[in-house]
Amino acid sequence: MIRIKSYAKINIGLQVLYKRKDGFHNINTVFAKIDLADELLISDSDNLKVTSFPDLGIDQEENLVFKAAKKLSKRLHKENNLPEILIKKEIPTGAGLGGGSSNAAYAMKGLLQFWGSENRKKEPEIIAPMIGSDVPFFLKDGWAIGKGKGEILEHFNLDLPLKILIINPGIHVNTAKAYNLLNRNETPLPILNYKSLLNRAKNNPTLLKEYFINDFEDSVFKLYPLLEEIKNSLYDDGAIYSSMTGSGSTIFGLFDENRNLDGILTKYNDYYTKICKFVK
Repeated sequence: MIRIKSYAKINIGLQVLYKRKDGFHNINTVFAKIDLADELLISDSDNLKVTSFPDLGIDQEENLVFKAAKKLSKRLHKENNLPEILIKKEIPTGAGLGGGSSNAAYAMKGLLQFWGSENRKKEPEIIAPMIGSDVPFFLKDGWAIGKGKGEILEHFNLDLPLKILIINPGIHVNTAKAYNLLNRNETPLPILNYKSLLNRAKNNPTLLKEYFINDFEDSVFKLYPLLEEIKNSLYDDGAIYSSMTGSGSTIFGLFDENRNLDGILTKYNDYYTKICKFVK
């Protein structure tokens, strides 16, 4: 049996630059892995089977893990050696944390081990953009600047020793609707140099609040004022930087690594909360 952790991500800054002629949007974002993770268990089976606990309420054919495993097995000619994949969920779904995309990417990494095909690492890289725009990010370690739909990546290493407080109130934000509310046209907005700003922020974390934005917040906060309330509350509690991740609905706060967050957690007993750190 192969066991593999499937890490979540947060977006530290997310610009939606313009709408493309194909209907998609070009973005500029920073992807950062955090140690909130699902666990994948890959074991022998007669047929490809993907199950999730808790159940996601979808047919297995709709699961990104199933789609990724199906494509990878075909490329590696492993259709006669298909596994069972159990996903033990910890990452909230539909929350802007990339859980489904992460599961698909880490499943492909685990399947290379399962099939003894570790020398075929390029195959998941070919398949990942077909599964989802965020999937390619999870195939490699470290942070990344994401452009295009999010699949054009510049990976880099960064040591940002801050605590992360994740708060998810259980609101589901429809991603397509969030994009439509932005009313972007084909004229590109000015692009921020997030990598340069992050390097400066290592010694001056207050720059995060000054320069980093999530373009979805204005429209999504109008629909769900609670999210803005949580963000402002985290600032009131001393967050260095607070933001929504992705198109929502998770809000995170970055705090000094020595800050005790237990008292803050008690304010959010009705929501999903987690204290995390960045994965290098």
